[in-house]
Amino acid sequence: MAYRRKFWRNMMRAALTYEEWAHAAKMLDKETPKMNESDLYDEELVKNKLMELRHRRQEGSLRDIMFCMRADL
Repeated sequence: MAYRRKFWRNMMRAALTYEEWAHAAKMLDKETPKMNESDLYDEELVKNKLMELRHRRQEGSLRDIMFCMRADL
């Protein structure tokens, strides 16, 4: 498995055309194990914070935007 991923990465580096590169990238994606990204972060929290930041942007308050961003870092 690791050998095939290395092979496709090398093919991407050696590609002379976009089509060759895209094919190698697609094959590399197939070889790479998928991870459930939602295990890496709280999806609901990110969604809520994004909505809050959008609301603050519409209000036009730069100070509130900065506060919201800093509060969660």
